[in-house]
Amino acid sequence: MSHFPGKDRRPLCPSPHLASDTTSNGSPTIQMHRSAETSYFFSASVDSLSRIYFIGNTTRSFPPLYQQSYIKDIEPASKEGISPSKPDNHNNPQDQPSKMHFSTIIASVAALAPLASAVGNAVVTNHCTYPVYLWSVGGSVGPQKTIAPGGSYTEPLHHDAASGGIALKITTVPNGLYNGSPQTNLAYTLDPGTVWYDLSDVFGDPFSGKTMVVRPSDTQCSKICWAQGVNPGGSQTKNCQSGSSINLNLCAAKC
Repeated sequence: MSHFPGKDRRPLCPSPHLASDTTSNGSPTIQMHRSAETSYFFSASVDSLSRIYFIGNTTRSFPPLYQQSYIKDIEPASKEGISPSKPDNHNNPQDQPSKMHFSTIIASVAALAPLASAVGNAVVTNHCTYPVYLWSVGGSVGPQKTIAPGGSYTEPLHHDAASGGIALKITTVPNGLYNGSPQTNLAYTLDPGTVWYDLSDVFGDPFSGKTMVVRPSDTQCSKICWAQGVNPGGSQTKNCQSGSSINLNLCAAKC
């Protein structure tokens, strides 16, 4: 049985009547015990949820969310720390629906569940005076995208089930992915909470003499800068928290 923290605080239902359960993620559920004589309200221990308990005849930790729904149904606690509800106006209370609004309870607990962490984007911006051509490649090859001067391409960071990572392959000529033209690759791999990214060239250096820079939107993370459009040497693999966007600027003004 879950006991509330603090000295002399008692749960609303004694252990013989407490039916507890947990959800698939380990969070306790909220339930209610009913008998032929009376109905008991109680709150199991739910992370981040204000508990409902009684000390003497004083109601404590009764969150505003529940006041409108339940305060009319709660009587002062008995010496055993159990609060009977007002009697139902039915012949057989056991056969009637509970007066607790379970939909409200479920919605409230669900709202406390941790939300999935937001992820950033992979962005390629073309500052060159000519168009460039891009393919998003993972387990399959996406269609050719043309990025006009001053334009950009954006996709959400995502995990590819087949390849694990994604490579944004960029050339300066149409169909360059298929004719062996020099290409620049912005590659990334999304892990839980972390994105790994790197910059590389294959078959030559299509932006030789131009500055290329990868800047994460989280300025605490490391950038990658090729001041002359070619690999300056050293490790080009960096990482950042997955909520950060990864921005590759082609023909940038500076690193």
